[in-house]
Amino acid sequence: MYVHDNNEILPPNHSNSQHASTDGSWILGNVQDDVSTSNIEHGVLFQYNKSVTIYKCPADKSVIEAMRNQFIPTTRSYSMTVYMGEIHIKFSEIIAPPPAGACVFMDEEDSFNSPWPLRSINDGYMTVHDYPDTSWADIPSKRHTRGACLSFADGHVEYWKWRSGSKIFLGGSSKPDELPDVRRLQAATKSW
Repeated sequence: MYVHDNNEILPPNHSNSQHASTDGSWILGNVQDDVSTSNIEHGVLFQYNKSVTIYKCPADKSVIEAMRNQFIPTTRSYSMTVYMGEIHIKFSEIIAPPPAGACVFMDEEDSFNSPWPLRSINDGYMTVHDYPDTSWADIPSKRHTRGACLSFADGHVEYWKWRSGSKIFLGGSSKPDELPDVRRLQAATKSW
């Protein structure tokens, strides 16, 4: 609906050097600092579905420290792939991959409570390095039986079971068994 109301332009996805999404973006702020849902409510997409619960995966048990030793649930589990909305492209310009193969939103890792604290999710970006790079920029979640949910530009959603056998992706250089997962995600990410 946003695209139809805005001359086919995708929802903005901008971030600053403090890893916080900026005014006019689909989401605002940094989820690691959000103690309320106001950054969701002030994003440009909220007016199209006024439910803050759709921004948080029910399986995501991540928390943030709201006050000293007081922890509250995080407000968001999903990020938009960096190439969607960053450079004001139109929906009709999503060609390679086409909308049915172009990932828009996906689960991003936030394993604050796990034995391996890893907080990839912050701003609204889900950065995927371009091919031939083999390293992780932001890290997809494995909270669904070592898989993640991804939405695509044509509106459908897919569950992707990752091939890597590890409990979570640790970031940095991909391990040999993670390379097929890196390549699969790169193939679903538009490179401009």
